[in-house]
Amino acid sequence: DVSGEQQLDIDHDIYKVRLDQSLKPIAAPEKHNVSAISKKKVEKKSGDKDTTCESCYGAETETQKCCETCAEVQKAYRARGWAIGDLSSIKQCREEGISSDDVEVLDKEACRIHGALRVNKVAGNFHISPGKSYTQSHVHVHDIQSLRKTKFNITHIINHLSFGERYPGMRNPLDNVTKRIDTMSQMYTYYIKIVPTTFVKLDGSRLPTNQYAVTK
Repeated sequence: DVSGEQQLDIDHDIYKVRLDQSLKPIAAPEKHNVSAISKKKVEKKSGDKDTTCESCYGAETETQKCCETCAEVQKAYRARGWAIGDLSSIKQCREEGISSDDVEVLDKEACRIHGALRVNKVAGNFHISPGKSYTQSHVHVHDIQSLRKTKFNITHIINHLSFGERYPGMRNPLDNVTKRIDTMSQMYTYYIKIVPTTFVKLDGSRLPTNQYAVTK
């Protein structure tokens, strides 16, 4: 936001649902921790003598001498600002069954996002983007290197977007908005101006909420 604060590891109720190309759900809703690092461990077979922490493939640092999981290798590369190559060439990713082919499968899917989160009452922004995000040198970065072989499309439908409690007759400019994007791998931005509003009921009780205006 304008104060320079980045909201990381926040408590939220945002869920993502994977959809097929006909927009039918193909998996249960998932809730992801913001900027959380996967702690998934690779189970070693009883006969496996290799129990040492693996290489970070050149991205080691003084504080991180090795990488135990595929996610840690990717994190190490992001920390250095490097693009990561074919995941199947990384031992940790192979052991966890993660490969660049997974991206090709996701390229044929869509997703639905629903839920709510609290934000500061200052000017700021939030992003909905493919790939993953991380923070480097106090800068928020979207990592879409894994999508470099694909051409993602951000055509979208906004069923509902509001700020604050609902009240009778409330109108939200972005409700039921459909935007078809013909150009691949593009970004689309909505500029929203929020107006604090107090709804006064017939019994005199007051409901503090918000209205908003939007430009594209």
